Amino acid sequence: MKKKNASKKSASQILENVSSQSAPYEEVKVLHFSFNGIKSREDAAYIQYKLLLIPEVLQAHIDFNSKKGTIIRLPYANFSTKLRELGIEPKYSLVEWIPYIEMMKRNSSCIKK
Repeated sequence: MKKKNASKKSASQILENVSSQSAPYEEVKVLHFSFNGIKSREDAAYIQYKLLLIPEVLQAHIDFNSKKGTIIRLPYANFSTKLRELGIEPKYSLVEWIPYIEMMKRNSSCIKK
């Protein structure tokens, strides 16, 4: 049997490929916030899961210990109401509009080498 020689790409090669292609979105909105209203780690995990099911949400992280969250989403959705429906009272500390390519560069540490 012949073994396949799978070439592994470095994170920089992957980012070059992403940069050379057209981005699927022009900009994304990054929301950093603190919150109240979550009583357990399980509740935080469930809310994070529910956020990730929303098509406009690209990434979501709810940290129960620090009571902080980050959501990266498409710019045309209103999330303050959605967060309140999920039981979070957000206090926004930073709201950024960034190009999609910039988001990919920030997330390059997540790409396997």
